Amino acid sequence: MEPIHKMKLRQKYTLPFSLCFIIIMVLPLLSVRDSIASLPEKKTCFYGNKICFYAKDTQDSLDGYLQIDCPEETTVAFGATFTNLEGPFKPLNKAFKGTHLVSLFHLKKPNRELCKPNCRWNYKWGLTYHIGTATRQHDEDAVYALPYEVDQEYRLIQGEHGRHSHYGPLAYAYDWGMPEGTKIYAARSGTVIETFDNSNVNGSGPSNHIFIEHSDGTVGQYLHLKHKGCLVNVGQKINQGDLIGLSGNTGKSTTPHLHFHVSTPLSNSPYAFKTFPLKFKTCEGVEELKQGRWYKRCSSPSLSLQS
Repeated sequence: MEPIHKMKLRQKYTLPFSLCFIIIMVLPLLSVRDSIASLPEKKTCFYGNKICFYAKDTQDSLDGYLQIDCPEETTVAFGATFTNLEGPFKPLNKAFKGTHLVSLFHLKKPNRELCKPNCRWNYKWGLTYHIGTATRQHDEDAVYALPYEVDQEYRLIQGEHGRHSHYGPLAYAYDWGMPEGTKIYAARSGTVIETFDNSNVNGSGPSNHIFIEHSDGTVGQYLHLKHKGCLVNVGQKINQGDLIGLSGNTGKSTTPHLHFHVSTPLSNSPYAFKTFPLKFKTCEGVEELKQGRWYKRCSSPSLSLQS
């Protein structure tokens, strides 16, 4: 049940760590003219290779960089902890637009003649990102449609604060169990700002998805779609209830389902975004959904849905 935002962890050895306790500070940027060619070939990339993390491991030191190439303003948060590595490190939470090369850390490895018997070093890192800046507020009066066909009923297999994966920045997210290829409909009106449906891999890698920006600047994210399951294009205007895609089981997903959440960028935080509790129109009226319950989508002109 993978978010947009994509948190990654890497470690040389096991190290307990929680990004929740990182104090965010802004790092200075390297000039874009600095040679990227000197960076190591090994890297981990996100967001269609628009954000890449490099760790340059030499005999005496460990260096970390972010290479960013985002045409639209994007908030990026990076945090890490280190053991037996010396040097300054300041976690990052900053909005970027365009091409940047960011120096994250330059750390010295332990002197093997002085550190015995404990010379093992390790590090662990996390990265999240979100389109936009932390100036947008969710419309608390907005009412969302259930994102599937009228007269269809599906079980909410994981809801708000779900123990499996709905915690931290994803505390307010919703997963409906449904067969692959189920038609997905827009929960709220807006404009398509990103689509991806090239993956046919389950268990790892990116999930196929559709991101729709709403009138208040928040973004509705529909994840784990079927391979070639996006039925809309970037820039397309969408009305609430329009057919937009087909559900699937791609990315970090343990069962065929649709993951949906609404988020906005977040500043001064270990994470680049936050999610919001939502109200949905059901056959019973306007509700806050509860995990484990079945919800049927009904067409009722008596209830007014907001864009």
